[in-house]
Amino acid sequence: MTDYDFRSLSPIDFEEFARNLLNADLGLELVTFAVGPDGGIDLRDTMSCSLPVVVQCKHRPDAQKASLKSAAAGEVQKLQGMRLSKYLLVVSAALSPEAENEILQILNGIDAQTRQVWHRGKLNQALTKHAKVEERHFKLWLSSSTALHRMVNSAEWQRSEELVRRVIDRARLFVHTPAYRQASDVLDEENLLIITGSPGVGKSTLAEMLLLRHWHQGWRVVNVTSDVQEAWRQLSEENTIFFYDDFLGQTSTAELQKNEANSIAALLEKIRRSNGHYRLIMTSREQLFGEAISGPDDRLRRLGDDHARLKINLSDIGRQAKAEMLFNHLYFAFEHESFRTGFAKDLRYRKVVDHESFNPRILESVTMLTRHEKIDEFYEEILGALDNPDAIWSGSFRQLPRLAVDILFQLVADPGVLVPLDDIRRAVSMEDERNWIPALKVLEDTWIRLTPQTGHAQYTSLFDASRKDFLLRRIDEAHHLQALWPRLMKCAQIAYLLRLAGYLDDRIIGSSERPRPELRASLAELLPDLDGHTMRVAATQLEIAETREQARRTLSEAEKAEAFPWHPERLTERVELVSDLAALAFGTSLRLPATAELLEQNVTLLLELLSGSVRPEATALFHLAAYLATPDGPDWALDAAEEILSSAFFIVEQASDLLAFHEVPEWFRNGRYQKKGEELLMQAVEWEMEAINQQEDAKLMQQLLDELVSVAYELGLDIDFDSIIEKIDELSDPDGEDSNAGWQPYIPSAAPGGSDEDLEELFAKLA
Repeated sequence: MTDYDFRSLSPIDFEEFARNLLNADLGLELVTFAVGPDGGIDLRDTMSCSLPVVVQCKHRPDAQKASLKSAAAGEVQKLQGMRLSKYLLVVSAALSPEAENEILQILNGIDAQTRQVWHRGKLNQALTKHAKVEERHFKLWLSSSTALHRMVNSAEWQRSEELVRRVIDRARLFVHTPAYRQASDVLDEENLLIITGSPGVGKSTLAEMLLLRHWHQGWRVVNVTSDVQEAWRQLSEENTIFFYDDFLGQTSTAELQKNEANSIAALLEKIRRSNGHYRLIMTSREQLFGEAISGPDDRLRRLGDDHARLKINLSDIGRQAKAEMLFNHLYFAFEHESFRTGFAKDLRYRKVVDHESFNPRILESVTMLTRHEKIDEFYEEILGALDNPDAIWSGSFRQLPRLAVDILFQLVADPGVLVPLDDIRRAVSMEDERNWIPALKVLEDTWIRLTPQTGHAQYTSLFDASRKDFLLRRIDEAHHLQALWPRLMKCAQIAYLLRLAGYLDDRIIGSSERPRPELRASLAELLPDLDGHTMRVAATQLEIAETREQARRTLSEAEKAEAFPWHPERLTERVELVSDLAALAFGTSLRLPATAELLEQNVTLLLELLSGSVRPEATALFHLAAYLATPDGPDWALDAAEEILSSAFFIVEQASDLLAFHEVPEWFRNGRYQKKGEELLMQAVEWEMEAINQQEDAKLMQQLLDELVSVAYELGLDIDFDSIIEKIDELSDPDGEDSNAGWQPYIPSAAPGGSDEDLEELFAKLA
């Protein structure tokens, strides 16, 4: 008979194991039950009996009789008033017959037809009858010394003791995510799987769990450690799965052995033609994969279009899965009950789970490799590591070519989310135009995202916040900043860097970040020429904007939409530039006379254009007026702000545009512009209501009204929408599924799973 002590299972795993075993042994249909305010229920079956079956799990392998009796008494109190068919208390501790009877005596206080205690001995006894349950829970048997000995010495794991030990260590921490099912499906269909992703995202762990599954199914596992020739030498036996971690090298494709690409391509073809007798899993950092598929070797380039490729993105991991990852790390890293109880009550786990730079590798390094004496010490280290991901990104960064670094610096200095690739291409220095595409390929899906992902990419953005944090720390350094400064392509970049350094007080954009002292010191050397530098950058921007405007006027409407999706004939770029000039001229204590003069000239020109047929975006005009409305600004700027606001109200295209009006400083809105502003705001709302009333589609009307109701609420407007609601009800079919009777403005519901309550429930299991 097996004799598991269940220490390799987390409380989440133990609960799942208990559910599967009891269902198999007792013929029940137990499901996980969310704990209510009174607690007392982990598993529940309301289907197989006339009255409910309730199961409570206590995963405390070292628990003594006294603590379990106390826990049983607590469960009796929680379940008062409930009538049950069966009540089962499942504990992972070993119990003597006397202790079991004493606990059952306490459980007699529960109104149930049958009461049982399932302890370590009884669980192991039941497992002997249900081998499939045992096999399914690989975390259960994998950590035993017997399993380790069997795996290391078996013919199925060829020369892979290090891999076996790594698999065992990681298995207990593993959390199923959608990537596991996707990877399984790809491998089953293609017999080949290429896992790519950023450092620390979990590529190797995912691959190792797949190897474990195959070993269970009778496959022989071959770990390729040096070059692909190892795999060729092991092709003598069928039902073999090969694992080649970092097949393109750990830090550079230069690590590939001579003729390695040729051998890899041939092996892939062999695997594909083997009718499923062989399988292969390979992993690679996304950056190195990008270099390979954009390099000179045709055989590696073809991997970019391979259907067997699976990219892992941290953004695809849900909040609940992240919470379970942290939970498992805490459970196995901190064995003392006082620590676990403390972590269960400390809500700082939310900060870790919700951190924009959440990364499994950081989690592992902090929880499993460092000993912490206090909970505060742990959270200080983990949050600090998440705030500073240098350890993960620095190695990749050092391997990038100069052009790729220049692209990244342009992006990190730009406050925009999506940046036109053409703008970056003009800004960076290239000795050879042919290096442009390879540089993008190296960065794609590791450092940057390209948009759209199919067809001709027009925009790019940094991959995520952790990369941005890392890069900002690089341009804090004077030599990097001095190299970037002359190549800045927008006044918005100048304003952004000044704001980060604390030299610019941007009322509109604002900032939750404290000034960066290192960046401030590095910028100080460049400030004497700030006025001249701003003029040079602005002149280039204006020239580009005018060129785009002229080019668009010569195209047909279809060609305009294809070539210039940002609509430059509406002067959006020009308005944004003037806003940036206003932010620089009026938002800093630095004296910028030339910038102020250029601003006035362009505002005057813009007002002339607005008097004609030009219709910029209303939100862009609201932004500009907000920058011009400065308490100590010149009269011409305040007068211009009024004119620009009036123009903005007349060209509002959708209700949400009106929200930008609140960016205008309150002293200006409720002062010299109050009467005019209130009139135009109400007029714009009435126009929106009239546009809704002209519709004859109830669903469309409801959607438009939802938006307008939300905007009115945000702006503090009291609007009567009854006439529109009446029309929506009249247009709706009261007997059909589209009935809108009793309609209320749309309120988005919370996403399923991963709520604060779900996390609280999860971490309570640590106690």
